[in-house]
Amino acid sequence: MKTVLFAVPIYHFTVFHAQKWLIKSIDKLRRSFLWRGETPENVSGGHSLINWPTTCRPKEKGGLGILDLERFTRALRLTWLRFKWKQKQRAWNSLEIPCDKYDHDLFNASTVVNIGDGRTVAFWTSPWIEGNTVKHIAPSLYQKTCRKKNHSPKGIG
Repeated sequence: MKTVLFAVPIYHFTVFHAQKWLIKSIDKLRRSFLWRGETPENVSGGHSLINWPTTCRPKEKGGLGILDLERFTRALRLTWLRFKWKQKQRAWNSLEIPCDKYDHDLFNASTVVNIGDGRTVAFWTSPWIEGNTVKHIAPSLYQKTCRKKNHSPKGIG
């Protein structure tokens, strides 16, 4: 279940943002295979021994340890943000990464930033003030500064 039915989606979800309909379709296939070993058309909700969210819990928490696709794809996208932050000299860093605003917000909220020598941290958009960015704390000041300098400050935020 984990290695065969999940290998191809992991490969694609590493690069592409997964739509909700796609995740539901893949979960339907995984549920039907797990509970009946048949095609989804022959399997209904009544064949499941436990509900899908419980199935996706870790074994220590009463589940079967099957990955929750929605959470897992978000974790993959957050990895891109971490790579972009840590490995600035990589060629793929100039490409657009498959992260939405929620991914950026989650990354900023869960990342501790130390200013250090100032080469890595973007003053306006890095979460260096107790997990917050200057851009979010003082948005009007940020907008005025951008207009005066006629540019948009770069960073991960």
